Amino acid sequence: MQVSFKEMLTSRIFKFIIGPDEVPMVVHETVLAEQSPALAALMRGGMAESVAGECRWMDVDQGTFARLAQFAYTGDYSIPNGSTGQAVVEAKSSPAPALRTLHRSPHSITSLPSPGPELSAFYYLTHKPKEEWEGHGHIFSSKDGKKSKNGPLSPFRPALTPAFVMFSCLKYPLSQSRSSRCTCEPPMDDGPVENSGEVLLAHASLYVLAEKWGVNDLNMLALSKLHRTLSTLSLDKSGVQEVINLTRYTYSDGVTPDLETGMDGLRNLICLYIAANVGVVSEQDSFTDLIEDGGAFVRDIWKLVVPRGPS
Repeated sequence: MQVSFKEMLTSRIFKFIIGPDEVPMVVHETVLAEQSPALAALMRGGMAESVAGECRWMDVDQGTFARLAQFAYTGDYSIPNGSTGQAVVEAKSSPAPALRTLHRSPHSITSLPSPGPELSAFYYLTHKPKEEWEGHGHIFSSKDGKKSKNGPLSPFRPALTPAFVMFSCLKYPLSQSRSSRCTCEPPMDDGPVENSGEVLLAHASLYVLAEKWGVNDLNMLALSKLHRTLSTLSLDKSGVQEVINLTRYTYSDGVTPDLETGMDGLRNLICLYIAANVGVVSEQDSFTDLIEDGGAFVRDIWKLVVPRGPS
């Protein structure tokens, strides 16, 4: 139910004690309780927390909670540069989320929508002459940054694999922002993202929190922003390491569920990205170390990169 701004401001102040440093952070009860039935039960359901008007979230960092609150008030959230270090350090303590369904574009390869940054690689591979490929980031450049006689060198020119097409065409339904000054649409910037490793983990940790408490609109927004950030990431050695760190966080104990069939939304997004760029990622020792660790990631990525025979 949509509540008025006056109702938000006149509702009870609810205190959250955040992280191992026990930092108090407060919100108007109505603002956060309206985000999901689970949060409403926590804040209004008659439990000890609702009676006291106070709740302890020891496994959530301050930055992640601030972005949850920002979304609750405005319908959007931002990640200031240099403000997400704690989310990186404490990422492994986030609780397990439930499954959300990813939404793919209904368009076929021969009938594409107008390309945004998340479709730029696919668009250039299918619509532009080879001479125009250079200068569009790691995806189309050679290893030493120079053009070869035969165009960009493999593996930095990706084949149109199913994983590449699936990642490029991922879409997430976004809700309308409450503020005319905010938009839920991620920034339309094709350039590299500063502090990209921290930004990736900030989006991912917010997704995990939204999944735990059933905040579906925030869930989709975090995935959309993470998808956009990955689409503009420069995959040099440090970029690959940032993706590996994101993968390790996602597959660490209790962060995302190991489903009997299919994949959690965050796992699916990350595995599709790695599979779409496997030629680049697989050259780094950090990826080899990740594979050697085994576990659910190896199973999931194997299904995406190994062609399936006829059933």
